[in-house]
Amino acid sequence: MYFQNFIEAQKRSWRGPGGIKALLIQATPIIITQSSDTILMFTDRYLLAGKSPIDMAAALSGGLTSFLSVTLFFGLLSQVNALCGQFTGKKSHTEAGLAAGQGILLACFFAPFLFLTLPFARDFFAFCGHSGRLLKLETQYYQILVSAHIITLLRCVLASFFSGIGKPMIIMKSALIGVLINIPLTYALIFGKWNLPELGIVGAAWATVISSFIVLCILIYYYFSHTYRDSHKTHLSIRYNRNIMKALLKLGLPAGIEFTLQLSGFNFFILIFASAGPVAAAAITITFSWELLSYLPMTGIQIAVIALSAKYIGMGKTKLAERTSYNALKIAMLYSGTLAIIFFTFAPELAKIFTNGEINETSQMASTMLRIACIYMTFDAIHLVYAGVLKGAGDLIYPTCLTFVIFWGACVLAYIEINILGMHPIDVWSTFTVLIILIGILYYRRFRTGIWKTKKIIH
Repeated sequence: MYFQNFIEAQKRSWRGPGGIKALLIQATPIIITQSSDTILMFTDRYLLAGKSPIDMAAALSGGLTSFLSVTLFFGLLSQVNALCGQFTGKKSHTEAGLAAGQGILLACFFAPFLFLTLPFARDFFAFCGHSGRLLKLETQYYQILVSAHIITLLRCVLASFFSGIGKPMIIMKSALIGVLINIPLTYALIFGKWNLPELGIVGAAWATVISSFIVLCILIYYYFSHTYRDSHKTHLSIRYNRNIMKALLKLGLPAGIEFTLQLSGFNFFILIFASAGPVAAAAITITFSWELLSYLPMTGIQIAVIALSAKYIGMGKTKLAERTSYNALKIAMLYSGTLAIIFFTFAPELAKIFTNGEINETSQMASTMLRIACIYMTFDAIHLVYAGVLKGAGDLIYPTCLTFVIFWGACVLAYIEINILGMHPIDVWSTFTVLIILIGILYYRRFRTGIWKTKKIIH
């Protein structure tokens, strides 16, 4: 009887609005898209590890810092997803197109400001305690990626539009084409294959820019296609609309600040951790290269939760948004839990992949760190799912404050532990793990209060 009741409960979870089936239809293409981004980052670091551990570490610190420079704008523009979701729930399709149009206008306005960071990149990395070849390579990587971030911002807007209106397959197709172009191009430009120049980390950066531009062109093609010109008036969308721009800024600014605080805190933590020495720098790069296989696909679940919960809230059906979150948590916990078991079991073998199969100090430290990371991965799933509901509803002030306290607290603790107390990097990593567990618990508590149900993005 108990087993039969369990089966019936799972069938009910599968069916209907907010069910697992509806969620997977929305989330699967986005998860594949996020997984493709994970593969690209993993491939870059794996190939650069063939040059040297310094090249691999420079790709992590330079790449994360380059994305940090754009996080405020990226976080703001990604809320086109929630806004389009709510307009779609109200069947206001032209307004959904106008929301994307406001995002495009803001992306073009924001992009020139990023060039102001270029002259200060080397000084910033030097301030973080980096020197020598690591300093040179991460500066080069940063400057190339930042110079092309207009592509990043426009991709964010168009992908958010298609996610918000429930067309994630378009995002997936474009991302997969990007992967097929990026991997061989990265290999060729790093090592100088097929009559192309040997550029090392510079080649990896240019391969990323070229493939990202091709993906953007595909999204632009779909955005202005006959289908969306008819349904969402996309050909008329790139014009200022005061009310929708105001709604986007009201929703997006807190989201952008929250994203900036989160990634900047995370980035500074890695930079501080890397200052403990080349072994620590390589170990944390290896650890996050594997951990991102868990994190980024789960952000695909989060994006789907944002779109669906925003849609249901726009329809005035918060119960469906709540049901979506519970079913999303089942998927995220199953995925992250499975990977945690795999990582814990095979951590030494996974670490050795980046050290040419050798067992050395770097692979041993990375193996231990990866096993510790398995402890917090399921709490990361809780954090991402419930953050998605809050973002879809427009409840962003509390998450912003929480992110500031947790992630910047991790930076302060890491600095004290490494530079004042002289603690071992493994102990510093354990402290970080405790803080990630805490943020998952606190996001769940916020969701349970139900305050998010009272928020209004559009009226």
